[in-house]
Amino acid sequence: MRVLLPSERRRTSRRRTLALERVLATHNALDRSTALARDPVRFARRYESRDDRELAALVSALLAFGNVTTIGNKLHELLVERLRDRPAAFIDQRSRGKMRSSLEGFVHRTFVGEDIAALLFAARELQRERGSVFAPLEDAFAREQTLLGALVAWVALLRSRAFGPSLTRSQQHLLPDPAGNSACKRLVLLCRWIARPDDGVDLGLVSLPTRALVVPLDVHVHRIARSLGFTKRPSASWKAALEVTAALAELDAEDPVKFDFALCHTEIAQRLNRQG
Repeated sequence: MRVLLPSERRRTSRRRTLALERVLATHNALDRSTALARDPVRFARRYESRDDRELAALVSALLAFGNVTTIGNKLHELLVERLRDRPAAFIDQRSRGKMRSSLEGFVHRTFVGEDIAALLFAARELQRERGSVFAPLEDAFAREQTLLGALVAWVALLRSRAFGPSLTRSQQHLLPDPAGNSACKRLVLLCRWIARPDDGVDLGLVSLPTRALVVPLDVHVHRIARSLGFTKRPSASWKAALEVTAALAELDAEDPVKFDFALCHTEIAQRLNRQG
């Protein structure tokens, strides 16, 4: 690896400082109500009860794949039309088989209603048994002390309860295994929602420490973060997500992921490039 000259190090340091300053300025100026209007977390915020918020957050994060308008339309169909805007009560009134029938015909990308029904049914069982579908996630974090380790254990449990020992490719995509090299964008997005305090966007449902959260890194955010110099990795991998999170931790070590919304704004990179 080539060693940077002092002048190159100074330019790199200056660019990183400018990038972080721009992220902070965008974060401070962000209109959260406008941002929330298109964010899938808005569906979980529809509900007052914790149980409904948990179930809505779970499916809203896992279905957050593809065009943002389509995601919103599909979540409205699922939660408002199919589950009648009362997720927990709707599940309580049905057997596993009737839940599958109720969501039959629902499709979003590779996700199908029958798999979502099985996942929701299993999540509701955990709520009744443990008080929260995320209680096993909190327990796993207490053991593992890393978000990745906790997610691996929690996903394995939820997969087993929802789908059994053999999963279809669609089920594997709906509830992905965090043990691979992927950035696990939808799972860490869910963790951001449930662990960060209720600030009008996130939900504050669990006691996971915010310093342990990881930035949800999809292709779009990865491209911005790479342009800003927060990572040099060519793909949106788990290691890239950790590097971007570490960069944002320079702004707030205890809650780096709070800058996630600001990082999604492409004008940050555009303005930085104009400044050289």
